[in-house]
Amino acid sequence: MGDIPPYQPGTVPGPARELVSMVAGSDAILLTAPEHSLLPMELTHALDWMSARDGLSGKHVGVMSASARACGAMWAQAELYKQLLGAGAVVMGGPSW
Repeated sequence: MGDIPPYQPGTVPGPARELVSMVAGSDAILLTAPEHSLLPMELTHALDWMSARDGLSGKHVGVMSASARACGAMWAQAELYKQLLGAGAVVMGGPSW
């Protein structure tokens, strides 16, 4: 995901095109929220490309995280849920808060 650039309208760069194609061909997606307050930029760029190409619309997405602390990934997971729901994904499971 480190090769996926920030979203820009127009031509889809190779790494983003490959990601969008893999997601389009999948039955579902499993994403993990990191144990910090914000989503990594690489994940944000990937979500932006998938959202712009309607790649998440109607797609079932499972979200999970693991943390040694009770609220370790709570904020990142909340942001991930917000972005996925905004993109039209069917988010499976419930937030951990």
